[in-house]
Amino acid sequence: MTLTINFCEKCGTKIYKEGTADDFKGLFIVQAGTLDGEGGMGLDDVDVKAELWVKERVKWLGAREGLGQMQEFS
Repeated sequence: MTLTINFCEKCGTKIYKEGTADDFKGLFIVQAGTLDGEGGMGLDDVDVKAELWVKERVKWLGAREGLGQMQEFS
C-alpha cells in the first residue's frame, strides 16, 4: 500500500493521509489537531469513524465515544 501525506499549502503542516489499499478507499487519516474550527473545519464537521494513536491523544481532545479506537497505528 502507498500512503500519501498531504500538507497545508500555506504553512506546511501535515493535514491528512490517504492509503491506496482497497480497505482505505474513500477514507482519510486526518491529524485531529488541524480540525480546530478556526477559519475552517472542526471535529463536528467531519464523519469520524475511528481514533488512531489513542495513547498519544492530547488531553484537550478527549475520547470520542462509540468509535473504533487503536492505541497505536502501524
